[in-house]
Amino acid sequence: MTSQMHWSIYRPATSHYWREARCEEVRCRNYLGGWRTIIPIDDLGNIHWVRQSGMDVREEPGDGLITFHFSPGQQCFDGRLGRHRVPLERDPIMARDGIILEPLEYMDTWNDYHYRRR
Repeated sequence: MTSQMHWSIYRPATSHYWREARCEEVRCRNYLGGWRTIIPIDDLGNIHWVRQSGMDVREEPGDGLITFHFSPGQQCFDGRLGRHRVPLERDPIMARDGIILEPLEYMDTWNDYHYRRR
């Protein structure tokens, strides 16, 4: 019986592996369908920010709250802050038991390991 190995393929959360993306690139749910944000009526800083943002938004006052309804087709807050990411065309990091391997070495070792497990 072969010993158990731990395999991983991942992309670190660094600019070497990811770049910022616009909402439409990542098919952002908020961009596609719009969204709403509810802000307490005494949170004047955020209310002012939304009103001055230039975004297509309508307000709906409620019990101590204001609901802002944002129309589809505009960058959401994450898109505006650069939080959407797409992977760069780089090989991910491939490791066996914490040891980083080249992609071909990883696949050969993985195939051999699983072939022997039969």
